[in-house]
Amino acid sequence: MAMSKLSSMVDLFFPRACALCADLLGENQRGCLCTQCLAMLVPLANPCRKCGAPLGDGPLPGPESKRRKPAASCRWCKNRRWQFQRVLSFTVYSGAAIQAVRKMKEPAFEGLTRQLGDRMGDWLTGSLQSASEPPIVFAPEHYDAVIPIPQHWFRKLTHRYNQADVLARRVSAAIDQPVRSMWLYRSRWTQKQGMKTVVEREFNMFGAFRAGPSKALTGKRLLLVDDVMTSGATLHQAASVLRGAGAVHVDAVVFARGINASRQQSSNISDSAEQMEPHDSSSDPDFRRKIH
Repeated sequence: MAMSKLSSMVDLFFPRACALCADLLGENQRGCLCTQCLAMLVPLANPCRKCGAPLGDGPLPGPESKRRKPAASCRWCKNRRWQFQRVLSFTVYSGAAIQAVRKMKEPAFEGLTRQLGDRMGDWLTGSLQSASEPPIVFAPEHYDAVIPIPQHWFRKLTHRYNQADVLARRVSAAIDQPVRSMWLYRSRWTQKQGMKTVVEREFNMFGAFRAGPSKALTGKRLLLVDDVMTSGATLHQAASVLRGAGAVHVDAVVFARGINASRQQSSNISDSAEQMEPHDSSSDPDFRRKIH
């Protein structure tokens, strides 16, 4: 009772505002987001089964016998040799999700990161699914550990905050699997990916990770966690290193899935994930590259 009164007094003199739209939050609204902004962060309805990219509005309406089944993979990752088995993406990188991803990178918005991590955990365990939506295929007991995408030690020293680590710990609590942040570390400094083409992203991330003790990783089934995926270069390299150290299965879960980065340098690319119109990748000379 006393804590409730204290909280009300604090809200009176220091009113809380939504982290995304800055509207004042009501007394009954907990967390960092207002109801409207939270409602805009909805799970993807029909993601690619490999890379988690949005595929559209789902199966066509009509008789069940004539409905189009969801594709197993999108044109972006078809025939690509990903080192992860699949990526589960909570939402698409657009609108409110763009603001959320950008703010999650700042230590001042760690509360927002925790709230979105809890939302990802609820989604993975089925708590966010409505009766009309097909449940995602996810079994927490399938994994031995949750691993956040790590930062370089120098950034960790100066920034003292890693949004992937915060997300991983909230997901870990939801699915009841331990976080093993020491099983993967960043062995060298990498430039920011935002203004790079796909090929540049690949070279930027190549050799950027090292795995922990092989005795700990041998035979393990792991779940990588990051805030956003665009080209897939980061998750691909991380999964490759973990599998090379003995892991037998690596999946990933991300808060937002960007529509894949353009292969051409563009001046209007956003700083963390770029938008690209669909195109026929089969004619692209880099289409069948092994490293992504």
